[in-house]
Amino acid sequence: MKFVLPLLLCYTHLPAKDSTPAQKETKSIFAAMEKLKKGEKVLLKGEVFYSEPIRFDYDKDGVKNNVVMASKFFIKQKADSSYDGYIQRFLYDIDKKKPVTWYAKKNMLSEPPVGIDTAVSNVKHEGKTVKFDSGTWHFTMTDGGEGYISDKIIVNDGIRTKQVQMFGGDVEVFTD
Repeated sequence: MKFVLPLLLCYTHLPAKDSTPAQKETKSIFAAMEKLKKGEKVLLKGEVFYSEPIRFDYDKDGVKNNVVMASKFFIKQKADSSYDGYIQRFLYDIDKKKPVTWYAKKNMLSEPPVGIDTAVSNVKHEGKTVKFDSGTWHFTMTDGGEGYISDKIIVNDGIRTKQVQMFGGDVEVFTD
């Protein structure tokens, strides 16, 4: 857990200088999705870290990198009151201070796959809680205030329901 606090202080939304083409492509998808048109408003956004730091040689260079598992999510309400959004799970390299989104294309991971942005559906909003589906997974995210300590994420993967333990980030739900 000693890596988590420095990670939170260094984690930013600035593009990495040495991004791979896949990372640049993913960022442009996110940027396009997050641009609001007239009459649209942000309902849910955030990024969270849901693992303690682990050592993993994801780039096969012989060095075990310090990484954590992370998720980024964004849902907007469109002018016609429908919703549009995504969720993406990815590795975050603590030392390089950048997301590793391309890794999903190299391995077989569960749905929604790590590193691939997946659309959300069946969005329901009540107060500071948003429920939605992404792939075969069902999410309930509650904004408990600034930071992640009071936030709550519950996930059902079709087999079991589990509250996600968070180690950093923030869930933000916007209400009228």
